[in-house]
Amino acid sequence: MQKYSLVLDREKTLNLLTRFGFIVNLEKSSLIPAQSITYIGALFNFKKEIVLPTPERLTKLEMSIQNLMTGHNTASDYFVLLGLIASCIEMIPNARLFMRPIQLHLLHYWKPSSKDLLCQIPFTLHLKSHLIWWLDRANTAKGRSLQQSSANLTITTDASKTGFGGHMKGQIFQGKWTETQQWLHINILELDAVHRTVQHFLPQLQGQNVLIKSDNTTVVQYVNKQGSPDQ
Repeated sequence: MQKYSLVLDREKTLNLLTRFGFIVNLEKSSLIPAQSITYIGALFNFKKEIVLPTPERLTKLEMSIQNLMTGHNTASDYFVLLGLIASCIEMIPNARLFMRPIQLHLLHYWKPSSKDLLCQIPFTLHLKSHLIWWLDRANTAKGRSLQQSSANLTITTDASKTGFGGHMKGQIFQGKWTETQQWLHINILELDAVHRTVQHFLPQLQGQNVLIKSDNTTVVQYVNKQGSPDQ
């Protein structure tokens, strides 16, 4: 019955578009009701309510990584890989977090102001340890939920030039900065307050969805984007 209703809705939609003067490309359209569709390199699995990169896109990503592991690569090769990762970033959980070490490795050896894209970039064992994560499809093909997850726990943090504090479920964690730390930029102190508070409450946070509240917009962006490409 549900499939029949979808077919009727499809016909209504096609007729409406035609009446408005649109020309529907039937050859490129997916007109048969299904619980799994592919769209611009993304595989939508509506039964599991997840989206993930297509096998073809993952294969291309893995080939680029294996190419880097040969150890004879230019800055251009790294940009190819980073571009492939960026195209999957919203479909792979924690993708930004595991993209950062590759970006930092490239920027350590390549400076756009003084070197061109044909500059040779050394390959290190440290980089290899991060690339291996991308070769495991248990990480890259697990899918990202189409449903927005809700937080089980909320942590609130704040910092000033003298100290910091964190709060969770009636529990308070606080401390003072050293004289050296007091000279640091307030953004760094606010971010450090988040880090210290999470570390303190970590035994209670494992396996939970955690919402972190901060009144510092830089910290909010840093946490949401899982770091910065140059830090």
